[in-house]
Amino acid sequence: MDNIYDFYSSILNIDNKEDRMTLNLIKTITKEEMDKILTISSDTDGYCKILASQIGNRLNEYGIHHYWIDLEDLVKVDHTVLIAEYKTGNTIKRYLIDPSFSQFNKRESHYLLSLSQWPSEKIKDQGMVRDLLQEGITLIDDVRWTDYLQAFTNQKINVNLAECLLDNSLRYISSKNKK
Repeated sequence: MDNIYDFYSSILNIDNKEDRMTLNLIKTITKEEMDKILTISSDTDGYCKILASQIGNRLNEYGIHHYWIDLEDLVKVDHTVLIAEYKTGNTIKRYLIDPSFSQFNKRESHYLLSLSQWPSEKIKDQGMVRDLLQEGITLIDDVRWTDYLQAFTNQKINVNLAECLLDNSLRYISSKNKK
């Protein structure tokens, strides 16, 4: 234990409670925004930018830091996701929020237009696929992020999540300065 705070947090499970509360809030926001889309559509396919915007606005209301990620910049796919991030104890937790991932899951009467294979079938971690299909959110780290991105391309990639988020932030700041 580095300090007295870590000691008491571990005994009282304070960080675990805060972690669960923050995660539940992110899940609730994501589900509520998905449900709003489902009142006007049979699925969330094609609503990635609207969902990212609505979820991002609500995360802002609660002070939950997040990144808007345009997959076009990374793997040349027109798709937008969010990565929410928060600190629990000495650990930074990151969650991929992709509430319209279902459009990348093989279904009858759905066809691939610009990809060679369904991303849901290419992702090695099927627990991640299950999380995204059921809740629109999954815990993300370097390995899972690379696995997710790799599902959208035939090129071999290896992306450091922290560097990707930093680059994304710098691009955002740069674009704001050009206006």
